[in-house]
Amino acid sequence: MITIRYSRNQKSGLHRLRMEGHAGYAAAGEDIVCAACSALGYAYSETLRVLEGAKYCRIKRLCAGDGQLDIIAETNKKPEGEMAVCVAMLTVEQGFRALQEQYPKNVKFDVIYL
Repeated sequence: MITIRYSRNQKSGLHRLRMEGHAGYAAAGEDIVCAACSALGYAYSETLRVLEGAKYCRIKRLCAGDGQLDIIAETNKKPEGEMAVCVAMLTVEQGFRALQEQYPKNVKFDVIYL
């Protein structure tokens, strides 16, 4: 199962996306659930890179490897920075929720507001 957790601390401006595990829906290299989760995670990380270039946030951690992705971004603590990062996450959040609904044995997604 892939476990995905997104946490947001509005006071500190920190946003974290952490994915761990393997979907187990199909064999490695053929797992469409894994591929979908990976695509959403990478889309979020690339969007954060664009937002970082525009000075809306700073990527504090970006670590990707086999079966894991960990991204921590800190907004510029201005309303437009917070909004930009939240909109980016909202987009991929809908994808993760849809995957969890369609593949409940393979994907678990949680959102935590601190």
